[in-house]
Amino acid sequence: MARTLTVFAALEGEGMESWTCFYVDAATPGFRVARNEMKMGMRASGAAELEFTDVFVPDSHVIGGLRKGWVLNRASLNTSRIPVASMAAGFARAATEQAVTFACRYQLGGKPLIHYQDVQQHIATMVAETRAIRSIVWQEAQNAWKPRQLNASVCKFHATDRAQVVVEMALDLLADQGGLHEQNVEKIFRDVRLTRIFEGTNQINQLSVIEDWQDQLLPLCSKSSANIGV
Repeated sequence: MARTLTVFAALEGEGMESWTCFYVDAATPGFRVARNEMKMGMRASGAAELEFTDVFVPDSHVIGGLRKGWVLNRASLNTSRIPVASMAAGFARAATEQAVTFACRYQLGGKPLIHYQDVQQHIATMVAETRAIRSIVWQEAQNAWKPRQLNASVCKFHATDRAQVVVEMALDLLADQGGLHEQNVEKIFRDVRLTRIFEGTNQINQLSVIEDWQDQLLPLCSKSSANIGV
């Protein structure tokens, strides 16, 4: 269990605009881990329900100042969304490699699946999708030292959405073999699904793109045409 935590919470009597980040020592009286979750995937990364009962946090343990929680949270997300996209690239590649291995080993009609054109087209699409995912990660990672919400969110939601498509294509190719644990694809599927949920669901990330783009989009309401720099 972690010895310290950063906790985001609203101030008493105020709404979400008062969101503040607090540094909490796990040994503080009133804090406990209520339960550990059994997740569908990524079980090596723990998730737990935390319980706070009259936990005292001194003023010195306020991080970044009162009501600055959302600014800190958004900055953290902008930094972590591109690594999540890179995870998706890895999952897509792993699924593609498993599919190729299966197609070379599994035989139908006396010859390996890889010799059938429809299987070749299926795998070729998986390869193209995986390379496209990797390309967008590389493109956005070049500026990751100074992350912007628009770039990080586009990279995160698109890479993870397409990665799941690739993994599902692997499951389709393996057919009844796809659900077997020893083929590893079912684990990849459980893992890749979570990349579309954490660091903001992909729907939230789509909205974040438009939010960050407003200074360019709003003038279009009064103009017939403009270059918005896609």
